[in-house]
Amino acid sequence: MSKPLSDDELSYEPLDEEPVGGDEELTPLDLDALDDEIEPVKRDEETEEMLDTIADLGGDLKPADEVESEAETLLEKSPETESTPAAELAAPEMSVKAESAAELSTAETAAEEKSPLVEAVYRVVIPLTPELEKQVRELRKAGKITEMPPPGIDVVAPFQAEDRAAVEAVLKSWARNHLPLQLEITGVKAQVIGAQQYAAAWTLDPAEELKEAQSDLNRVLAALITPLPDSPIEFPVCVTIGDHVAPRPYPALIGQMQRRFDTVVWDAETVSLIRQTPGSTWETVASFR
Repeated sequence: MSKPLSDDELSYEPLDEEPVGGDEELTPLDLDALDDEIEPVKRDEETEEMLDTIADLGGDLKPADEVESEAETLLEKSPETESTPAAELAAPEMSVKAESAAELSTAETAAEEKSPLVEAVYRVVIPLTPELEKQVRELRKAGKITEMPPPGIDVVAPFQAEDRAAVEAVLKSWARNHLPLQLEITGVKAQVIGAQQYAAAWTLDPAEELKEAQSDLNRVLAALITPLPDSPIEFPVCVTIGDHVAPRPYPALIGQMQRRFDTVVWDAETVSLIRQTPGSTWETVASFR
């Protein structure tokens, strides 16, 4: 690789003072002559109008130094802007209608009466006197009878209903037509149904009048209720002590009923609609007289 030359080793020759081209003189350009040689550009009317507009605007424009000076003056005179917080907008008030306890109770009752009550089971019963009701409870305890509705006289087989209000309207009309009714306990009824079903009850008079009243009620309720499976449409109206008594205590129960039997007469003035929902006890939901 060659070693670079130092400044002492370099040689400089003087440049020629004469311009390139020798003694020939340079001819200056004639710009006006060139303009004459260039053919003018043909402009349409729209272009001419646009150029005239630009020329007019240019006459109104101020020089750049004047515009800059005015801008600085405006900035010096303008006060400092303070940040103003945006006004808080209040949320629109919602109109809330307060419902009274009476309105809520009425709405709940209406919803209950119109909604399907497929889980509830109903019975139509004629209540007993307090003394007879007490005797029925004592006999059920002696016969180890459980899972029975409250003591009373069943008029309609257990059923389900979707429109309780309609059922109550029928019962109200039926009570006006058939009550009060004078009833009498006339005897002890022992019945074996099938191989293992034992029933115990008190018979009633007037049997024919009770049967007629029962048929009348079943006929009107037929379109409003659904009897439970295996429930008879009509049955002897009586005071049921137990309809599924166990075989062992059954003979002693019938013996006690016969020993304590006494004829009782009273005026039945009321019919009640009782109801039971799953997991609950029987309750009276309406009574008519």
